[in-house]
Amino acid sequence: MSNQWHPVAGVPSDVLDSEVIGERRIKVTTETSPSENIGITAFGETSVAELTPIVQISAQYGRTDDLNLVLSNGGTFAVEDSLYKCVSGTNPIGLSALNALRKADYKPGQGLIGRASCVFDNPTAGTLQAVGLITSEDSLAFGYLGADFGILIATGGVVEAKELTLTAAGNGAETASIEVDGTVYNVPLAETTTEGNAYEIAAFLSPLIPPYLVSSNGSTVFFMNREPTSLNGAFSYSSSGTSTGSFVQIAAGQDVSINLIPQSTWNKDVADWLDPQAGAVYEIKFSYLGFSAVNFYIKRPDTGQNVLVHTLDYSGQVTPIVRNPTFRIGWVARNIGSGTSVTVQGASAMAANEGVIVSDESSRGYSLLDQTATATETTILGLRNRFHFGGIINRSVIKPELISVATDITRGALIRVWLNPTFSAPVTWNYIDEQNSIAEIMEDQVQITGGTLITTFSTTRESPLLLRGGEFRTQIEPDDFIVFTAIKKSGGTGDFVDPAINWIEE
Repeated sequence: MSNQWHPVAGVPSDVLDSEVIGERRIKVTTETSPSENIGITAFGETSVAELTPIVQISAQYGRTDDLNLVLSNGGTFAVEDSLYKCVSGTNPIGLSALNALRKADYKPGQGLIGRASCVFDNPTAGTLQAVGLITSEDSLAFGYLGADFGILIATGGVVEAKELTLTAAGNGAETASIEVDGTVYNVPLAETTTEGNAYEIAAFLSPLIPPYLVSSNGSTVFFMNREPTSLNGAFSYSSSGTSTGSFVQIAAGQDVSINLIPQSTWNKDVADWLDPQAGAVYEIKFSYLGFSAVNFYIKRPDTGQNVLVHTLDYSGQVTPIVRNPTFRIGWVARNIGSGTSVTVQGASAMAANEGVIVSDESSRGYSLLDQTATATETTILGLRNRFHFGGIINRSVIKPELISVATDITRGALIRVWLNPTFSAPVTWNYIDEQNSIAEIMEDQVQITGGTLITTFSTTRESPLLLRGGEFRTQIEPDDFIVFTAIKKSGGTGDFVDPAINWIEE
């Protein structure tokens, strides 16, 4: 701290008298360590702009459609009494992770903030409890590692990824035997193309092996483990008929490395006023750029002020602190050898960027001509955000910017846009640009059931539809997709619709 003296004219003498006769001054206290001032950005700049929230979740209404849940080996979750509850269960490797569905997307040169409330369980050996910015590969969090409380830094995790390529199609009535990490699954194949067989395999296996994300693209099926760990079991493919295929490894799994910074060693405030078993608000301020500092705060209950408790200085290193600075905000309860269940609870959470978010991504587009519209609702175009990119988990989103549909039908057509419906028949997804885009396109015309209706509108021959992104608010998360459908109005001539969509990826 430093004291500066500033002359102020006309101030009564009882404010403060200086040693200089005839001058009256006010003493102003300034911080010599800007990083300790929560009124500044993560880069030490005066914070004059509001935060721009990216993600906000709250438990008071019991909603779960805005959550990303990872439950395995007996881990469970609940939303009760306006609290999210992660319960690890009694399995020695039980896991319950509850995070926001939407991700906290770091923007280069802008700070990223994660803020959440939490009530930790009693410290228990052989368990992990955490709240903060969390992914399967990297995490910046507060919590317990066993019986010790502190700041948890998890890095270096890699999820296993395999790709199955089908080289010959089935005969229409055979069974494929697919070994996934040592377990064999018998998958009926009714299609007679490699693309159709790939779709059948992904659709059949996806609900059976929840630890994996599974999807088809063309004649390939992509498998990605949800957890960072090395897989020792075999992967193989055979069939009772003519179908053939083989697996290749895209990425080898690697366990995450967890480092605990004990509370007693925090370098700003050891927070001896904190009771982790009572509700508290925790905050992480992250400036990244690969090598910048991470600041950790806790709201002090007796003053209501955020207190900087620790700064993680990463300058001078040669590898970035995390591999992918896109996180989810949330909570984790996990057993790492213990058979004792622990529960981690939180009421709400937020992730935000410091300052205004400006997208500098180039747009992409796709269009089709002469898709057929009938009196039965039928798909005319699909756009999917794949869950993998470059062999790692994709955490970017697709944001539709412009939708247009023209038609030659004299009475027009009803157009609908659906999120994640179920197809009545196999469809084929194909990459837009496998090396540079996260998007996949589907051109098949099939019927659908289920899904969430995003928007609906009419288009006519005289008035083609043009709908901008600001007129319908949606974004496509990884492993989600949207489809356009068309219904021809009765009594009209003409049969064709021409759908088009532009989007950005960020």
